[in-house]
Amino acid sequence: MAVVLGTEDWMGPYELLWTVEEYYPEAPATDQLEASIDALSRLARFGLVELCRVVEKRGPMPDEPTLSRNEIDSAVADPLVWDGNLPLGNSVWFATTELGRRALKEGKFRDEGF
Repeated sequence: MAVVLGTEDWMGPYELLWTVEEYYPEAPATDQLEASIDALSRLARFGLVELCRVVEKRGPMPDEPTLSRNEIDSAVADPLVWDGNLPLGNSVWFATTELGRRALKEGKFRDEGF
C-alpha cells in the first residue's frame, strides 16, 4: 500500500493510516496504527520508500534531505507524524524510491495489503 501511495507524490504517513483504516475498518485503531508504523518503517529500511522531515512550509521537494536509517524508526514511531493536521514544518513525508518503483513494475507489490 505505502509503495503504491508514494508513487503519486510525497505523502504524509497519515494518508497511509487512512488507507489502512479503509481496508481494515474492523481492526482496532491501535492495530491499524501499529501496522502502519511497522509497514512504513520496514519499507524505508529496505529502501523501497524514502522519508524526509519537512522543515519549511513549502512541502517536500526532491532536494529535501532524506532521513537516515538510524532516524527512520524514531520518526515513524512519533505519534504526531500520523496526525493529518500537523503544519508542514513538523511533518515527515514519504515517497517511493526508484527501487520501489522497479519492485512495483516487476509485480512484487499490489494495491492491496502492505
